[in-house]
Amino acid sequence: MGRTRRISPAFYGRPQYNAKIQLVGGGELPLTPAGTTAYEKNIAGLKDGSLTDNARKFCVPDGLPRVLANPYPFEIIQAPPGQVTIIYELSHQVRMIAMDKPLPSDEDLLVLPFFNGHSVGHFDGDTLVVESAGFKENSLVDATGARIPTRCARSSASAG
Repeated sequence: MGRTRRISPAFYGRPQYNAKIQLVGGGELPLTPAGTTAYEKNIAGLKDGSLTDNARKFCVPDGLPRVLANPYPFEIIQAPPGQVTIIYELSHQVRMIAMDKPLPSDEDLLVLPFFNGHSVGHFDGDTLVVESAGFKENSLVDATGARIPTRCARSSASAG
């Protein structure tokens, strides 16, 4: 009979879990005071066990802003007309950003929340400016009306 070989978990490159969002290059997250309070509350809840990280436990999408800080690639596509689409490798998420349109009303956002919220955007020169709201309650963002602004600009390495 053959011998069974044990493979160390480290073989699979499984890193230590850390719910803290870490910026490439370091620094603090650019959150509003209300966003900082919600973020710190979420981190404390994850540490003391009063909050469950469903994205890691049940493989559901991270939601904003965590999906922006994951180590996996994503692609930004300016299509179809009137929309920017972001496709994330993590959890196979697709985020649709309606261009030059207002966000739906708070009442409409409560009816159909998304993990990444509902997003609208516009270009400010070469920078894509996006506002998102209407998040699912089980995402790690305050789902009671939080609005998350995002700015995406080309780096000199990707320009061309």
